[in-house]
Amino acid sequence: MSRTCTLVSVVCALTITATVAHAEPLPPSVAAMIDAAAAGGDATALKTVVALAKKTNPASVAEIDAQVAKLNAKSEQARVEKLSHEKLLEGIKGEGQIGASNTTGNSRTTDIAVGLNLSKETLHWKNKITLTANYQTSNGVTSEEQYLALYEGNYKFTPRFYALGVLGWDRDTFSGYSGRYGASVGLGYKLIDKPTLGLSFEAGPAVRKTDYLSVAGAPAYDQTSVAGRVASVFSWTIVPNTVFTETASAFVTSGDNTINSETAITTKLVGALSARLSFLLQYDSAPPPPLEPTDTTTRLTLVYGF
Repeated sequence: MSRTCTLVSVVCALTITATVAHAEPLPPSVAAMIDAAAAGGDATALKTVVALAKKTNPASVAEIDAQVAKLNAKSEQARVEKLSHEKLLEGIKGEGQIGASNTTGNSRTTDIAVGLNLSKETLHWKNKITLTANYQTSNGVTSEEQYLALYEGNYKFTPRFYALGVLGWDRDTFSGYSGRYGASVGLGYKLIDKPTLGLSFEAGPAVRKTDYLSVAGAPAYDQTSVAGRVASVFSWTIVPNTVFTETASAFVTSGDNTINSETAITTKLVGALSARLSFLLQYDSAPPPPLEPTDTTTRLTLVYGF
């Protein structure tokens, strides 16, 4: 029994000794490279640098992991400190986008699409405002007129789980309504929360009022209904500086169900300027006759982030 214990002790001691013997301090140049990648604030770049450092310094993996953990803790501490002392109008981020075209000759068309997204995050709250306007004329006749104003407020219980409130208004005369107002509360959860991949779902009760226009001789009327709202947001950084996004929301009622979806690919051009190709789909299950239930728009816009 004592010989067995002695043998086990010797093996353990040799294993520990061998591990220590093969562990190597991280070269200062590699440590500096990791520090520089972390300071840049690009999670993808940091991940690439760390993977390369581990591959070229296999005996220093533990030291690399310890350095990254320390950098992450320092970054989180700085983020919390910054958010704790920000004033009301500080820390606002956003993007503005514009797309326009004009043709002359046998036909005269003008197409303008503008949008503005603003967001501000605190320790527990994330607030977002979205404003869009799409306007098109053809030979002097208006052929498209869409406006949207949306506010979203999220209260974070945990980094993944949050409560939400949504207020919105939109106008689309060519879909048969002069104004549509909606309000919703609910809960959301981030199923995937990675630097290059994100997926979240939201659900909750809602109420919506729609002011329908007079179409094909039918009188104008308004309708208020209780609904359920579900939504999802997907984001995937395909390669550095190119992001695929898919946002979708649906109002489900006993009468008119609505689905809105935007699929987009955004590629950085230079600095804060990007190009975005998007496909928008709007579906209303019961539009005023003889309007079609589905509208789609494909658009290329320039986006400026700030």
